[in-house]
Amino acid sequence: MNKLEQHSKEKRALLRIESIKKFFKHCRLFITANVLILFVSKDIFNWFDIAAITDNGFKQWVMWNIASIPIIWSIVLTIHALVVFRIRLVRFKWTKPEMLIKWEQKMIQDIIQKEL
Repeated sequence: MNKLEQHSKEKRALLRIESIKKFFKHCRLFITANVLILFVSKDIFNWFDIAAITDNGFKQWVMWNIASIPIIWSIVLTIHALVVFRIRLVRFKWTKPEMLIKWEQKMIQDIIQKEL
């Protein structure tokens, strides 16, 4: 293995480590924010004039909106985990077409050949 390949592998490893660290920061933010949302949602109607909020439909609408934040965010966090940990359920051709993969490999080989 030459120095260029070694440097390339080290760079990819560092990028992968950074993406994993960002994922865990996302997890911490998710947990912290949802704990705060849980505490806020319990007393949200006590913060306002209770006499003005008599419509149960409005209260349910507010609670559903508050509940939808963790639900949607957990879906986003799951997708983030799938991307970071490279769990591919389906390989999407549009993300990186075969032609682009072959072109990248050819360019890498050309650059390696020029440097030798």
